[in-house]
Formats: sequence, C-alpha cells, structure tokens
Amino acid sequence: MDKAMIREHLVLAERHVRLDASLIATQKAIITKYVRDGGDTTMAQQLLITFEEMQVAHVTERDRLSKELSQAG
Repeated sequence: MDKAMIREHLVLAERHVRLDASLIATQKAIITKYVRDGGDTTMAQQLLITFEEMQVAHVTERDRLSKELSQAG
C-alpha cells in the first residue's frame, strides 16, 4: 500500500476510534439512566461490550497503520 493510501486508511481508523469513544460514553450514560430508573440493563450492557470490542479493533488497526506509515517513510 502506498503512503497516500495508508494515510487515508489511518484517517478513517482515527475517525472510527473517536466515534467508538462517543458511542461508549453515550452507552454508559444510557446504562446509568437504566440503573437509576430500575430498568434492565442486560441488552445495554451487551451493546456496551460490543462497542468496547469494536474500539479495541479500531485502535489496533490505527496503531498498525501508524506503524506502517512510519516504516514507509
């Protein structure tokens, strides 16, 4: 992959990491509201786990692309 393509992919990966952080924060707020209101948090917790797993994957990809870009230098 050439440097321009790596940069494009890196920008996208960084965007995903930011979006994941936002989704996680929102989901945690939803869970807090459910707990406060005495609701069932099972599905909300499962979704949070999914968001956190996605974030790990996106951070891993971002870091891989960043390393690839620095080595392509």
